[in-house]
Amino acid sequence: MIDWYRTRREIEMFFHVLKNGCRIEALQLGSIEKIERALVLYMMVAWRIAHLRRLGRACPE
Repeated sequence: MIDWYRTRREIEMFFHVLKNGCRIEALQLGSIEKIERALVLYMMVAWRIAHLRRLGRACPE
């Protein structure tokens, strides 16, 4: 149960960074191709930021 909660927390943090940090919901792109390309880029950025946050908590110095 604890492992499941940790996984859920990681997913929630990822989407929080994606929605609030990258402001993905504010994109106004006209075609599905542009939206897909933007999502790929922003998901990589969000994953990296979430990873850095996780590292910062694990070793704060």
